[in-house]
Amino acid sequence: MKELSMILMSIVFNQAIFSQVTDSTKKTSPPVTITGYVDGYYRYNFNNPKTAPYNSLTSFTRSSNSFELGMASIRADHSFGKVSATIDLGFGTKAEEFAYNDANTRLAIKQLYVTYAPSAAVKFTLGSWATHIGYELVDPYLNRNYSMSYMFTNGPFTHTGLKADVSLGGKSAFMLGVTNPIDFRTAAGSPKTIIAQFSTASKNDKLKAYFNFAGGKQNDYKKLVQGDIVATYAVSGQFSIGVNGTLQSVKADLDSNKVSFY
Repeated sequence: MKELSMILMSIVFNQAIFSQVTDSTKKTSPPVTITGYVDGYYRYNFNNPKTAPYNSLTSFTRSSNSFELGMASIRADHSFGKVSATIDLGFGTKAEEFAYNDANTRLAIKQLYVTYAPSAAVKFTLGSWATHIGYELVDPYLNRNYSMSYMFTNGPFTHTGLKADVSLGGKSAFMLGVTNPIDFRTAAGSPKTIIAQFSTASKNDKLKAYFNFAGGKQNDYKKLVQGDIVATYAVSGQFSIGVNGTLQSVKADLDSNKVSFY
């Protein structure tokens, strides 16, 4: 089984919109920063299978002999004092797959959150944001490799809830949060998931390490616990090494007396 994957288009554009104040005695408002990209690809299978699944077993590139729009994305960030807000929208097949628990549409809210930083060492985030677990990211242009691994396929992709990021001084920090079940933006009456991360780095930032966690009951039948480690080492400005290992344990309680509706 041979396959050829080629990326034909990956355009990243950045645009900043600056507000103007006519009264010189007033402070200029911080800018609203708008960024975006368009991601497309072409994939071809040399054996050209005629039956399902048509050798389309790769993650987020399920097509053959077809030009595809992976995802078009636009993001707006704005800060005002100690508070900032972010909205990140995506359109395309990847956006739909990342937001698989939302309505069946190719237009998806990738991220939508507000942050409050009472000090330089503490920041609170409320809303929905991309997961801290794993080496790869939802936005393909931020990844060293375009194609995403099967480990990333199994998620998580997003968390919705409240988290706190705390600097421990130097190169170390930790994050602790309470969220909805993994990848659910809305989950009324559901159990909550605990997420956490400890990060550290060498003095020169060449070596970085992240220890990630997510765990809790996802519903009355399912309990999930996942531990994840990411480490990167920058050999030079052009070459770096990264390793990611994850272990996910899922336990199902099929007690027939429990009934849940989602």
